[in-house]
Amino acid sequence: MKRLLLALLVSSTAILAAGQAPKVEADCVHLRYYYYTAPGGTECGLTYVYCEADPVHTGCETPYYNLYAGCGCP
Repeated sequence: MKRLLLALLVSSTAILAAGQAPKVEADCVHLRYYYYTAPGGTECGLTYVYCEADPVHTGCETPYYNLYAGCGCP
């Protein structure tokens, strides 16, 4: 029972963290990649590409992703 509770706590924390933008001092997020375990599967990773800072990646990186454009870089 303790293992199940711990697994639920860890997975819910990971899900909440994945939905938040990484904290980087930059002007804006230029591109956002959301990676999935399979087509239509669960989200397992993300990459934020900034105009004036290094990209930030967390979680997995798979061939299944959605790409979203943010602000335009000068």
